[in-house]
Amino acid sequence: MIYPIQFISLVEKYKETQDESLKFIGTGNPCAKILIIGQEVALDLPKDEFHYGLHQKNVRLWSEAIDRQLDFDQVKNWGGYSEKNKIYREEDFSPLYPYKGDQKIHRSPKNGGTSKTWKCYQKLLSYIYPNQLSDEEIDFHKYAFITEMSSEPSAKSPSKNEKTAKSIRTRTEQLFSEEFFQQFPVVIVASGNYVSPKMYDIDLQRIFHQKYVTSDLSKEHKNEWIHIHRANGRLLLHCRQLSFCSNELLCRLADCIKKEKLI
Repeated sequence: MIYPIQFISLVEKYKETQDESLKFIGTGNPCAKILIIGQEVALDLPKDEFHYGLHQKNVRLWSEAIDRQLDFDQVKNWGGYSEKNKIYREEDFSPLYPYKGDQKIHRSPKNGGTSKTWKCYQKLLSYIYPNQLSDEEIDFHKYAFITEMSSEPSAKSPSKNEKTAKSIRTRTEQLFSEEFFQQFPVVIVASGNYVSPKMYDIDLQRIFHQKYVTSDLSKEHKNEWIHIHRANGRLLLHCRQLSFCSNELLCRLADCIKKEKLI
C-alpha cells in the first residue's frame, strides 16, 4: 500500500508525542476520500484497559504499518473467536483494519459481532459504494478513515466535562488543522450536539474552511437533520451520532455525497 505523504508526515510528527489527546489519529484507509469523525472511542474503562492500550499506541502502530507498507490483505483477523471466547493478540492488531473478521451482527460474547456504530458505518459506506462492501463482515475501513472529536474513551457519551473539552480543543485546533485531515473531499462529522455552544462550541466552518449551505431535515425523525456545508470543491456533513439512528438517515447521507460527485 502506498501511504499518502500527508499521512506519513502526520504520523512522523506525532509518533513521539506525550500529549494524550494526540496519541490517537484514527483508523481505516488513509487513502480514502471520506473522513468520518465520531464523538469518542466507545471503551469502558477499566474493563477495556487492554483495548485502551492499543488506542494510546495508535500513532506508533501507524508508524510501524508505514514502515512495512502494510496492506489490508496482510492484516490478520483480530480476536479470532471460538465457542468459548475471543482471543486477542496485540501483535495481530492494526489500525489500518482493526477488528478484521468481525461479523455484521450486533456483538455478544460469543458471536464475533460488532458495535451498533460500526454496523451503521458499514451500512452507510455500502450505500455510497454499492456492491463493494461485504454483506457478512465489517470492512468499511477499506473505504473511509475514522477518527473522533475526543480521545477520551467512554462507553456512553458523557455529560460536558473539562477532560473531554480539553481533548476536543487540542484535536480540533491542532490535529484536524493538519494537511492530511484538510484534504478529504468528503467529511462527515457524526457528533451531534458536541459542536453546539452549550457543549463544546466547535466551529466546523472555520476548522474545515467550509460554508454552511442548507439543512436536510427528516420528515420522520426530528433529531436526524443533516447540516450541509460546501466550499472549495469539498463537502462537509454534520449529523447526529451514527449508532441508534434510522436507516433513512444513512440513505440521506449517502444521497448527499453521491449527488456531489466528489468520490
